Amino acid sequence: NVFGGLSITIFLFYVFVLFLIQDLSVNLHRLGDPVLLDEVRSIFGSVPLSMFTLFRSAFNGEDWDKYYQVIVQVSGFTAALFILFVAFIQLSLFNSITAIFVVQTEILAKPDQHTQALEETLTQRR
Repeated sequence: NVFGGLSITIFLFYVFVLFLIQDLSVNLHRLGDPVLLDEVRSIFGSVPLSMFTLFRSAFNGEDWDKYYQVIVQVSGFTAALFILFVAFIQLSLFNSITAIFVVQTEILAKPDQHTQALEETLTQRR
C-alpha cells in the first residue's frame, strides 16, 4: 500500500528530526560557538525546515555531505545517525521502486483472456 509506506516514511522523518534537533540543541549550547549556531539554525532551525532538509538530503535534492559537515562539527554520534538515516531511506526507496516494477511485470507476464482461450483451443485440437 503506497499510502501506508508514505505514512511510515513521514513518521520516520518526524521522529528522526525531533531527535536531531534535540541533540543538536544540547550540543550547540555545550559548544557555545555563535557562528556554528547560526549555521545550524539556518539549516535545522525548526521541525518543518529540518524535515525539508532531510528530504532534500535523502532524495538527492541537495548533497547530504553538506549537511553532514555541519552536523559532525556539533556531534559525531548524530552525524553517524544522519548517515544511517540517509542510507536507510535511499535503500527503502529503491526497494519500494523495485517491488513496484516486479509486481507490474508479474501482472504483465500473465496471459490475457484471448491468449488463454487461443491456447486452450490449440490444446484441444491436438
